[in-house]
Amino acid sequence: MNRSIKIGSNVSLIFENLISEDSSISDENHLEATLALKFSEKEAEKEKLDQLSGIENQVWLQVGENDRVFSTLQQNLEQSQYSLCFNLTNLMLKDLQSGITLFAGVEHPYYNVRTQEIPRTVSDSLAQDLSK
Repeated sequence: MNRSIKIGSNVSLIFENLISEDSSISDENHLEATLALKFSEKEAEKEKLDQLSGIENQVWLQVGENDRVFSTLQQNLEQSQYSLCFNLTNLMLKDLQSGITLFAGVEHPYYNVRTQEIPRTVSDSLAQDLSK
């Protein structure tokens, strides 16, 4: 199942399944995603990555009219990939589970992009993760 969200032409969020054998993870209100940065011209990639420094802290999710929730960095995976976590409030979780539209975006000086609404199949799948 496709659980990725494209934010503009260079940024993707790929959501992991939160089904975990580790029962110590009791915080059911968070979503984990891998932030992947991709550029068409390989030679410009280093320059673009330098320009987008700090982008991993500028990614957000928004459920309906709720406030935007910005990501927290879990770890750097490699040069252009980061593991992120989004902590949703109980109200956001409830809204997401009831089918309220999910949006995502990046609020960075060199990359300020907001998605159109995210397909229901993706947001429904994320809501199912959160209800486990």
